[in-house]
Amino acid sequence: MEVRLVVGSLLFLAATAAAQQGGAPAAGDPALGTPAATPAKQDPDKPQPTPAEEAASLQKEKDRLLKEIQYAQERATRAKALLTEKFAPSKPTWRAIDAGTMAQQMAAAVEQVRPIAARGGTESELKEALGSDGMPMVTANMIRRPQFDSVMDYVRTLPNSGDDNQRAQRILMDMIRTEVACSAFPDSEAMALVGEVVQHLANGMAPAELARKHGVVPGASPEGRLTITRNSEFGPVIEQAAFATKVGERTLPIRTSLGVLVMQVASFEKGASNELDKLQVDAILVPLTEDRSKVQQVLDTAMAGQVQLVTRDEATLGLLPKIFRPQQTGKPVETTTLQATIDQLTAEIEKLRSATDEASKKRFADLEQQLARTKAALMQAETVKGVDVKKAEVVTPPKDVQKKPDAPK
Repeated sequence: MEVRLVVGSLLFLAATAAAQQGGAPAAGDPALGTPAATPAKQDPDKPQPTPAEEAASLQKEKDRLLKEIQYAQERATRAKALLTEKFAPSKPTWRAIDAGTMAQQMAAAVEQVRPIAARGGTESELKEALGSDGMPMVTANMIRRPQFDSVMDYVRTLPNSGDDNQRAQRILMDMIRTEVACSAFPDSEAMALVGEVVQHLANGMAPAELARKHGVVPGASPEGRLTITRNSEFGPVIEQAAFATKVGERTLPIRTSLGVLVMQVASFEKGASNELDKLQVDAILVPLTEDRSKVQQVLDTAMAGQVQLVTRDEATLGLLPKIFRPQQTGKPVETTTLQATIDQLTAEIEKLRSATDEASKKRFADLEQQLARTKAALMQAETVKGVDVKKAEVVTPPKDVQKKPDAPK
């Protein structure tokens, strides 16, 4: 194609030269069917090129065009060679590998990302750590039953939120993520800084100014303005706090997986149904750390199930997201054997409970850990689909938690 264009240009230049020398048909020749053209006016003061100068100019242009033709031909030749090499049939090649080593590496990788199943608490954990209202213990932090029940009461008002088992999993996943993040950054100054934020708001400082200074929730405007709907990506804990707050008022500080959040409700839009309500809030987020990539790594670990969870009982285990529940694999375990082992371990633990020497204390601690693992194995053997939350033990929350929040006005 490029060669034809160049040749055409040469022919056009040759025809132009012939016309200037009088060898071409005149414009407007009826035999050619071309219309007559108006003669171009020449500047009488401008010197006209001599025939020798015109010939030299044409020769120069011819040489340039010949070089372009040569370049186009060489380029076409190279392209043809490249295409021939690209589409030429290739010969298969093989490499030897150590299948055993590869298999071991793959097995180790799978083991690293395998979710860690929650386990039942030991007697000391149930008494000292979980207390009277603790549900699961996430690393060193605890999720309390009254807080869970308060959010559950809110989520139950949403018709499209699923059944109670699905609601419980969504709530606990949100809370577990928060506790994992807060445990990973125990020295964070977020709680101290959020106290200053609350004081500045009380003194009349604009929320937008504080949001620009400290931080905003992902998805909010640079001034912190945020739209919150039901069943949003911000999670049920934030939703419950926002929709329980009246217009013009602000929430108490809320611990989240990204930091500590304070929201001031700007407006409330009532939808055609309850799940279509909308809030406009001014949100100030005091981050756990300025390096959000570290926070995201911690949250990715939680979403992969790499979390140490200790539960109060089998009922609490049934409320957890499925990724944290023990998975039943292989041949079912004989539950009577496990129960006999539990009874035997319990008896040995009781004998050592009042011991004071270091060896007995160490044996006591080892037996408690073994008892916890055996109880978890028994739960796994008896639990196939988990425990329905409707059948789980319900702890009556305090009166101030039972009271449903006022609707925003």
